[in-house]
Formats: sequence, C-alpha cells, structure tokens
Amino acid sequence: FRSANGGTNWQNVTANLPVSSAYISGFSIDPTDPNAVVVTLSGYSAGNKVYVTTNGGGSWVNVTNTGLPNLPVNCSQIDALTGNVYLGTDAGVYLYDSQTTSWQPFNMNLPNVVVTDLDAQYSSGLLRAGTFGRGLWETQLLSVGLDEENTVSDLLLFPNPASDRVTVRTGNLLSRIRAVRLFNNLGQQVYNTANIPTDGGEDLVLDVSRFDAGVYHLSIETNYGVRTQRLVVE
Repeated sequence: FRSANGGTNWQNVTANLPVSSAYISGFSIDPTDPNAVVVTLSGYSAGNKVYVTTNGGGSWVNVTNTGLPNLPVNCSQIDALTGNVYLGTDAGVYLYDSQTTSWQPFNMNLPNVVVTDLDAQYSSGLLRAGTFGRGLWETQLLSVGLDEENTVSDLLLFPNPASDRVTVRTGNLLSRIRAVRLFNNLGQQVYNTANIPTDGGEDLVLDVSRFDAGVYHLSIETNYGVRTQRLVVE
C-alpha cells in the first residue's frame, strides 16, 4: 500500500506483482527518489524475485533477469550515493550489474548464509548484512558500478575541508556530467542539480557555505558512471 498524504489515505499498489505465487519479503526506497522502490519476493518461483517501480507503484518491472539462484530473496538496499542495488538472499548478497543487466555475487569472504537484512553505513562506507545464525558482517560499499571502476576518472576536490567554495577539477569530464548531488553523513540528499555550476573553464564549483559543518559525500554522475568523494565542511 502507498500513501501520498501522510497516511490519511492508502492505495493498493500490488497490481502486477506475483503475490499469488510468492510473498513480499521486503522493500527499499531510493533515498534520492521516493517514487523509486525495489520489492523483493520470497519463495521458489523462478523468475519472480525482484521488481522495481519508478512511479510509486503505478507500474512494476521485473528485474530478476539472470544471475540469481532460485532461492528466496529477503531484503534489498539502494545505495544513495551510487544507485547500486544490493540483495540479501538465502545464498548471500548479490549486486546488480547495470552493464550486463544481471545479478552478481557480492560475498567477499561472507559464508554461504541466509542474509535477512542489509543496511548502508555512509559515514564509514560500509554495507552491513544481518544473517540467520552467523551474526553481523560488513564490507565496503562499491563506489561505482561493477564495470565502471576504471572508466570514471579520478576527480580532484579542493580545498577539503572547505567553508565557502569547493572546486572539482574534472579534466575532460565536464561535458559528460549529468548530475551533481551532495549527501550528509546519514545518507540524506541535501543538494541535487543537473545545472552544472562551473568557473567558466573545466572546473566544477560548488558553494558549500549554506551547509552545516560536518562530513558529506559529493556524488558526480557522468555518462560513464558515478564517482563519490568525501567532503568536510567547516
């Protein structure tokens, strides 16, 4: 169910979801877009594990695709900084590869265990997984997509810490930047623009004087992927 007025009224948005053959085990909402939701399903109905909506449940798209075992999917986590989607399954953690549109294991020393909960800790850059019977595990969040690590150039950010303006030296990427976002240490988006602020050259300039002092994460989306840099505002 979905409410657009703080819970006064509710609308059933389960149409097109295969709830007759599997039950909904969890959902996660994109921290940057409340209309973007990932729903996971349990059970053993092959091909019906993960569905996504980008319009608040008006319609759903099956993104089970390939790579997932025919086992229950228990939970999901959308990374606010990169948009990466992680799944907790009865056989560990999986990550969506946008290049191949398939799911890949993301276990890295995690035992073959049922994962019941996932949570992103942006202050430490960690993904934490709660398991059935094997305790709590953590690993580094992937900073970009699986196949984008070597295609997004490193960005030089200065000064850092900053109290007024931050300059980002983009090299030849400026014309390829699609969005600039800033997240606080809780993963909450505090700034988002597609109108790229520049100094008239190849540098991106961001006014941070309006933000409270603290640790932030600057996320720059290009045609090649997403690069996230840590920024301290004084």
